Amino acid sequence: MVSARDSRSVPGVAVGVVIDGSESYATGGVTNVEHPLPVTIDTLFQLGSVSKTFTATAAMALVERNELALGDRVAPLLRGVDLGEAASSLTVEHLLSHRGGWQGDWALFNAPASRESAALAELASQARTVPRYGPPGGPFSYDNFGWCVLGALIESVTDLNFDAAIAELVLRPLGLHGTTFWADDAITHRVSAGHSVGQDGTLLVARGTEPWADRWPCRRALWPTGGVVSSVSDLLAWAQFHLTGETRAGGTSPLSDRGRLAMQEPLVPSGGQGLRAGLGWHLRYASGLALLSHTGAGQGFFAQVVVVPACGSVMVALANSSAGPDFVDSVFDWYLQALGTKADPVEYVTPRVNPAALEGTYRAVTRELQLTDATDKTIRVEVVDSGPTWHGTTSSTLGFVGEDALVGIDEPDVRMQVGSLAGGKRWVRFRGRIHIED
Repeated sequence: MVSARDSRSVPGVAVGVVIDGSESYATGGVTNVEHPLPVTIDTLFQLGSVSKTFTATAAMALVERNELALGDRVAPLLRGVDLGEAASSLTVEHLLSHRGGWQGDWALFNAPASRESAALAELASQARTVPRYGPPGGPFSYDNFGWCVLGALIESVTDLNFDAAIAELVLRPLGLHGTTFWADDAITHRVSAGHSVGQDGTLLVARGTEPWADRWPCRRALWPTGGVVSSVSDLLAWAQFHLTGETRAGGTSPLSDRGRLAMQEPLVPSGGQGLRAGLGWHLRYASGLALLSHTGAGQGFFAQVVVVPACGSVMVALANSSAGPDFVDSVFDWYLQALGTKADPVEYVTPRVNPAALEGTYRAVTRELQLTDATDKTIRVEVVDSGPTWHGTTSSTLGFVGEDALVGIDEPDVRMQVGSLAGGKRWVRFRGRIHIED
């Protein structure tokens, strides 16, 4: 696994798996090209959006304490926040399943830089001004802002700062003592720095290159959506809890089996990281088996956690580089082979709809899609990204794999879904985000 790392672009990696009841780790490379130390199983990495699985678990713990219910309206419970047009219908379940209706990447560019405890509430209080694609309860659209609202809700219900609530509800019960949000805590551990690859191919330590990050990877207001810092050993214990409900010696479970399994149920069609969304998890499939997974990227890091209930198996992969996805993808491919599975094959079809009807321009916060050159089976998309995680222009030809789903002909990682809102406005979902027709 670790031999798949390209040291020219990925300085350090850590992998953990449980297969056939056996727990194994592999690490390689260094924490920081400027001050190199060997990566160990206790080295801390930024998890990015894998943090959402922690936020979701804390919310479900509050559901089991009867302090929240999935059907609860959020507005009456969220002190000091005007949710605007979402106030009448937004529920806890909408937030947990990315159906709040917001163009959620707005949060990444507008989160306050403050490190004070009020930062999260300050971001949530801007809910009225966040662009929307539709009302709550509509189609899945990956929603970083909605997860910050969920974090603010957890603060409101518990009367604790978000990090303290996660520690009380999740981290301490499970004995995840190496997992934190704080640089002050991380500095007492071996910590990995994020890296980017310069135009000349040189590895650079990431220094606030993204608008949601300062020198420490994630702004406090964004902690519910991407702020957890952890090690491969802690994260493997985290994945095993979601697999079996078991904890480390001396630990206690933050959820009953019923609550834990409820998070894994496929609720709505999605896109990007999976085919369907649960409560904090994405579901994809291999040889017909359901795989729970979540990836995370941020400030020169990439992470993935995978749980395969039918095989009693989990996988964790961490990399300290913006080039980490290639390494993590190679580990994931190895893992599927080790389980004796493989990704379900792509089968292209001729749709009943006319692909030419989809031609046009579709927009989200940081991206424009141009759909052109339709045939009876395919359509071409030009993607213009203006965000920091994805930027530049790319194009692909996609074929239909269903009436509303498309996959790249030569690039099967490029996927789109299409649909219409209640008012008839057409949308395209790309990288999990809803883009609305101009």
